Amino acid sequence: MRRLIVIVFVAFAMLAAGGTSVGAAGVGKPVAVEKFDRVFDSELDEFLTYVCGVEIWVGGHEKGTDNFYEDGSVRVHYNSTFEFHSPETGETMIRRDAANGRFVGAETVDPETGWTTATFDELFVGLPAQWSKKGEGVLLRDAGQARFQGTVVFDDEGNFVSFEETITTKGPHPELETDVLHFICDAMGGSAH
Repeated sequence: MRRLIVIVFVAFAMLAAGGTSVGAAGVGKPVAVEKFDRVFDSELDEFLTYVCGVEIWVGGHEKGTDNFYEDGSVRVHYNSTFEFHSPETGETMIRRDAANGRFVGAETVDPETGWTTATFDELFVGLPAQWSKKGEGVLLRDAGQARFQGTVVFDDEGNFVSFEETITTKGPHPELETDVLHFICDAMGGSAH
């Protein structure tokens, strides 16, 4: 979940990172540090409810630290626990993660077309995802390292044009190889459509 937020953040906020590679990113002392500790009350997830065909409520807690560096990179340490519950089926699933991430991005504007190209390089290390179900234990567990590198293009009016991404991993990452929507729907007693 946090990764989706980070993609948007990197694509729009990481101006002029100068092509710093993830390996060299965030060297030295951070220029800003932001701690976060957020609680999300359980709410109806309209998207999952629609896709799965059963009512699904999601709530949870996440906390961590974002470190911002002079080169435009960000390092984050976070952990979270989210509960997915269907009052219709009585099923409950828990998603936990505890990981470190490093993010670098750059943005360039084509002077002739006005189109913007944003590049990103993200590295997650730790336990990016663990799904468990009450009474059944761990259903899916990602561990190790996952690196996402890609490009997002927007036209001169800010409309999305294209997205390309390359993923490299070390360690088991079944969440990346699974249709997560079908996985959630099946575990919650629904059926993805």
